[in-house]
Amino acid sequence: MSSTSGRSLVACPREVGSRCPYCPDAVAVGDLIMVCQSCGTVHHRACWNGHGGCGAYSCTPARREVDSPRAGVLTISAADLDRAVPLPAARPHSYSVNGAASGAGRGAAAPTWERADPRRLNRLAMASFVCGLAGIPLFGLVTGLVAIGLAAFALAAIRATPQRGLWMAISGMILGMADVVGWLLLISAYFGGASGATELRFAENPPEVSTLADLDPPIRRALCANVLIETGGLLGKAIGSGVILQMRDGRALIVTNRHVVDHGFSGGDSPPPAPESLGELTIRMIGHPPGHGRVVWLAPAPIDLALVQAEAAAPAEAALFRKGRPARVGQPVFAVGNPYRLGWSHTQGVISQMRSQLAGLRQVQVIQTQASINPGNSGGGLYDRDGYLLGINTWTSDKRISEGIGFAIAFDSLLALDPPFLEKEAGKAEAGGAGDRARPESRSETPGGEAKRGEVRS
Repeated sequence: MSSTSGRSLVACPREVGSRCPYCPDAVAVGDLIMVCQSCGTVHHRACWNGHGGCGAYSCTPARREVDSPRAGVLTISAADLDRAVPLPAARPHSYSVNGAASGAGRGAAAPTWERADPRRLNRLAMASFVCGLAGIPLFGLVTGLVAIGLAAFALAAIRATPQRGLWMAISGMILGMADVVGWLLLISAYFGGASGATELRFAENPPEVSTLADLDPPIRRALCANVLIETGGLLGKAIGSGVILQMRDGRALIVTNRHVVDHGFSGGDSPPPAPESLGELTIRMIGHPPGHGRVVWLAPAPIDLALVQAEAAAPAEAALFRKGRPARVGQPVFAVGNPYRLGWSHTQGVISQMRSQLAGLRQVQVIQTQASINPGNSGGGLYDRDGYLLGINTWTSDKRISEGIGFAIAFDSLLALDPPFLEKEAGKAEAGGAGDRARPESRSETPGGEAKRGEVRS
């Protein structure tokens, strides 16, 4: 309570809005007020009288006096320090939680904590070892990675706690790594084994010309029209086949598959590159040493055809072809190419079916054949029994899954593209040639050739 005196007034606009320190009410005009003469604080008169004076903090005396006894002081001497004994180091403890998980809903049982047994086997190490063993008969790419991850967590836990299972965790990690590596090698061998090239070096040599005299004329001419095309890529040399379509002024026009000469071709719709950007090719013809060739035309994407020019001379000759040559299911056919570098190989079969493939905005006719087609046949020819070019062998099925399924792009589909350099009507079959079989229509046939490809692509 304050001992200061106050002045009694009636509130005027100057005091309006002032708040009495004793009550929360603001002073209004006409209220009876008391103004402290010491600090000037405005009070309601009733509040002033009721509390016996000014209620401002600066005028109100202390409510009580603090008179607590002096606190004791702990004094440690040098002798006390000499007699002190250090406490033993605390060992790390691990605890497991039983009962409801923390954060459970209202009414859930409170979790109880118990100290983990430092002598028990780490469960993560045990799980890692089991997963590593399971990855041997099962798919190890998954179980092996799981085993490696569990082993890593187990090793971290064993290092922080005195649990057992160190060698089991290490064994689980080793088994997991072995599972992953072993299954990767197994998958690579399964899917990549069929693409390995044979080591028969004599395959690159063409047959002796003298051995062709005793062959049937259609087969002899098809063999003379076959060429072996060799290209160099990032992964080494690759080979394919080609067919001579026409010969003029010591130069041959050869048809093959685009993927044989363009290693960047994947069958997509991207525009073909400039032919001159593909570089030189190595061309092997019957009766001649290896020579050079260049790409002069690529079919519109995604059609797998190309034309190549190279120097040529006898005994190499152009194959026979004619637009609209009949091709029917069950018709005997034969193929000539260079499968697995086994140059100038002949296989035979029948037409299994005539099919159609949509290539961009164009319809491409495809011949399904039972004649054997393998990697290296790509770009070689598929012929009828009279030696006329019917198609360009391009794909084959996976030999690990099925046999006797090959596909050739029909030669009429090449003619429909109207490629440059190819004279479809001007050429004449040579009298007595391999394709001239004493049939009246054979005299007007154009020497032609076909490309063959046995996919897996060469």
